[in-house]
Amino acid sequence: MARKRIAEDHSLRRNEIIQTAWKLVSARGFETMSIQELIDALGMSKGAFYHYFASKTDLLDGMVETLLEDSWRQVASVSERGDLSSTARFIEFLKQTTLWKTANQAKYRGILAMWYADANLALRDRVHRRSYDVYLPVMREIFDAGYNSGEFKRQFTDQSALLLYSAMAGLGDHIARRMLALPAHASRTEKDALLEEIYRVNLLLCETFEWLTGAEPGSLTFFDRELMRNWVESQ
Repeated sequence: MARKRIAEDHSLRRNEIIQTAWKLVSARGFETMSIQELIDALGMSKGAFYHYFASKTDLLDGMVETLLEDSWRQVASVSERGDLSSTARFIEFLKQTTLWKTANQAKYRGILAMWYADANLALRDRVHRRSYDVYLPVMREIFDAGYNSGEFKRQFTDQSALLLYSAMAGLGDHIARRMLALPAHASRTEKDALLEEIYRVNLLLCETFEWLTGAEPGSLTFFDRELMRNWVESQ
């Protein structure tokens, strides 16, 4: 019982360090945030910090993991939906990913400017690489099942996975940067133009999914215009 309590206390303290680090990163950037600054904010010693994280890079890994864990829980169950076709499961995968981002919209807004600052290049790169590792198994399972059932005409290869994720990450970054560039008091015309651009980018991404898998044209399209309008309005 005592050992279990110690493990729980360790987990709670580790999470506190990570959450405090996210606050500092939002304000200063990961590269410019020092370990000394972090431990001062936490009121702990440097030795105590290194009990939880071996280095600043180790801390970065922990921050990335917590960022992805909630997202993973949101989408992991999709691969187990045997009641759905592979096409429907992939649409559900896109839907659940979008819903997770919506549920965490306030956090995204708070770190958006920080996220694309030059000082956080290493953090963005690490998140992209870990996201690839997290989401690829779900997509591969769905696409393999679709190929075996005849829904998808092309087999999903490592090259397909790399191209697919690169398209998702690249277009996602483009949308985020465009939203970040939207003026604080943007006009209705500017907001509607951005929403239309997001729609076209999303359509292009869905067409990429269909080409890579050999799915029927239009079958893998998912876009919640009202949800995305709320995102644009909140910027």
